[in-house]
Amino acid sequence: RAEAELLHARWYSQYVALAPASVELDNLAVAVARAAAAGESVAAATTALAAWKVLSTRGPMQQGLRLLRTALTLNGPGTVHRVALIDAVAQGLDETGESTAATAMLRSELASTPSPTAA
Repeated sequence: RAEAELLHARWYSQYVALAPASVELDNLAVAVARAAAAGESVAAATTALAAWKVLSTRGPMQQGLRLLRTALTLNGPGTVHRVALIDAVAQGLDETGESTAATAMLRSELASTPSPTAA
């Protein structure tokens, strides 16, 4: 069952990219939740980001932000999708009138990111 649920999440992350107009929001929310429950950070991130492409234009934006934040909890510093998730959450916060929260989140992220060192 766990494998089937993970396949569901992965399939929806690809499906949204191919057919965003026909996306099923309930299935996307379930796919992100299942990937998160399985600890699959990549599947959760790619599905949430794919959903955000649709939800950021047609809404509901709060649902999109919830999906992004769920995926973000699994994608800590140094993970591949963290920057894209942070960017999408900040964009969503800004577009929903929470510019101060978006700025604070971005500043916090920058402050916690180690600066690159010369080799």
